[in-house]
Amino acid sequence: MIELRSEFLLLSAGVVWGLTFPVMKIALADLSTFQFLMLRFSIALPIIAALRRTPKIDVLSALVGLISFLGMVLQVTGLRYTTATNSGFITGMYVVFTPVVSYILLGRRPPARLAISLPLSLIGLALITNYRFEGVNIGDLLTLLSSISWSIQIVLIGICASRTDPLSLAFIQSLIIALMSSPIALIQGPFDISASALTALLYTSIFGTVYGLWAQAKGQRDVSPEIAAFAYLLEPVTSALSSYLLLGEVMSTEGLFGSLAILLSIAITMK
Repeated sequence: MIELRSEFLLLSAGVVWGLTFPVMKIALADLSTFQFLMLRFSIALPIIAALRRTPKIDVLSALVGLISFLGMVLQVTGLRYTTATNSGFITGMYVVFTPVVSYILLGRRPPARLAISLPLSLIGLALITNYRFEGVNIGDLLTLLSSISWSIQIVLIGICASRTDPLSLAFIQSLIIALMSSPIALIQGPFDISASALTALLYTSIFGTVYGLWAQAKGQRDVSPEIAAFAYLLEPVTSALSSYLLLGEVMSTEGLFGSLAILLSIAITMK
């Protein structure tokens, strides 16, 4: 029963995070990367603090916060220059990267099938980004780097989730991202927030941050990092569907095959 509950939490986090891609795209029409991050995580902080009045903070959880900050900056900045659909699928490649990171950090030998899934995911990446050897879209490249950051974050959370409660992990991640974003955000000038951007901020703060980080940390207490990554398979699928509904984004035939290749690579990795 506990394992099923954990899997449900991780699956729901994947859906919630998938919807954040088009929602963040909407907010970025009014806000800079650092303004968005400062506001999003500043809104989330008092909510988490109210739920967890005495958060436990240690060196490892602080490291998770720093990696999360790096991942968010890369992902949100990349989203400015690519589609929300591409961002969702490229981000989803962290599932394939997670076994590699787990091997580097924990010494867990990656499955042999990674020799198939990793090249397949890269083929999917080439198709979804319409790569023609004349250059790479900077937004897609930044998103790819963020995907690597998320794979590191997943493994680190798997390590510290058993010793640090979920709300404390959510608190320290939000605190570090808000603090590190604030100086640049404040220098960049006045905040011009429309009703749609405010709605996007509230969704990403309450659901994408408070619920998502809590569900991730709590769910990963009872499953391995690799199984946790598989649960987030719904993230790119949700991002594609919601980007179509909210932004009218439509994938090309080549992009569709690329997204299917990435999903297949994820499935092979987690088989």
